[in-house]
Amino acid sequence: MTFFECIQKNNKEYDNSQVNYSILFYLSKKVKNQTDFISFRNNEIDFAYNDYVSLLKEYYLDKKPLGHIIKQVVFNNTPIKLLPMVHCPRNETELLVTNIQNIIKIDNKLTKVIDLCAGSGCIGISLKNNINKISLSLLEIDDNSIECIMNNLILNKIQANIY
Repeated sequence: MTFFECIQKNNKEYDNSQVNYSILFYLSKKVKNQTDFISFRNNEIDFAYNDYVSLLKEYYLDKKPLGHIIKQVVFNNTPIKLLPMVHCPRNETELLVTNIQNIIKIDNKLTKVIDLCAGSGCIGISLKNNINKISLSLLEIDDNSIECIMNNLILNKIQANIY
């Protein structure tokens, strides 16, 4: 089965092509974005088709968040890796963070940000990623979340205090 056939077959059954592509990009070693897909669309898929269908069912039938399926999200233009036991950021949270970010930008001076119950660190890390004039501290008690925060700080090359 080619990459194109894989997407076509499942777009008939599951109607959200963005989700379908995201799962395909997660499973594939050579197709990681739309440009790759166009280049390799007539090549044989490089993953087990049943794995693809299984992940689609987790999203569509089990209502599992896409971020947990593909183990990552882009939150406020910031890549965030997720671990299974750490909550997946919600769209409403991203909207709130965007509003906070706009307020901080208006102030235009060094701002101390404390991300309480930080989880993946998406709020604080994305604010620091988008606004350089932030002193960031992240507070968390869960070991899985602390590991996730540390991974995301490294991924985004951000310095912060973790408590």
